[in-house]
Amino acid sequence: MNRMVFFPFLAIFILLFTVSCGKKSPQKENENIVWTKLPIEATVEIARTPEERAKGLKFREYLKKDCGMYFIIEKEEVQSFWMKDTRIPLSIAFINSENIIVSIKDMRPYDTSGTSSDFPAKYALEMERGWFRENDIIVGDKAVLEGEKVFFYRGYHQHHD
Repeated sequence: MNRMVFFPFLAIFILLFTVSCGKKSPQKENENIVWTKLPIEATVEIARTPEERAKGLKFREYLKKDCGMYFIIEKEEVQSFWMKDTRIPLSIAFINSENIIVSIKDMRPYDTSGTSSDFPAKYALEMERGWFRENDIIVGDKAVLEGEKVFFYRGYHQHHD
């Protein structure tokens, strides 16, 4: 075979082989995650209906320690919350249908401009502002509702030798 033809084919073959071997499928990566329960939980009121979600934490004077509101939303999509008539400074965690926290944002009292999730979310958890940071809850953690409690889990990649 002519060298002018052989080397470009060889280079393409090596490139394709390297790219195909280096990628793991997302499903395969998720199989190697071990979830560890974190030593914090939140007690929540649950807002299931549109009316309960619209009312949220409006007109409240304060929140008890480690207490908040958990919103269950019909459709998983980018969500937006506002603070109309809400006087307590809050932080909100947006959570997808797999219970993974996809974004955490701080919200200002009475702010009507709206705070949106960075990615589609099915649930939201409002807590006193700074609560997630103070308890080392981060994007990528799991937030699992059980009864009136939310438990948090951190994922670690398990390596097989």
